[in-house]
Amino acid sequence: QDNKTGFLFETSNEHDLAEKIIKSIKQPALRDELALNGVKHFQKNYETNFAVERDWSFFNSLIR
Repeated sequence: QDNKTGFLFETSNEHDLAEKIIKSIKQPALRDELALNGVKHFQKNYETNFAVERDWSFFNSLIR
């Protein structure tokens, strides 16, 4: 999620990427917030126990 869990940049646009890198260097509080949000997003959506339960429910729904 752009500006929530990280920065998105236009593919093959090195200037856009450079701007995002510079922004993260100049704004350490924003960088730290993005990093924390990214970790929380990962834990919520991809952490092993959650992923197993999500996938189990999905496959279970297919056989009903």
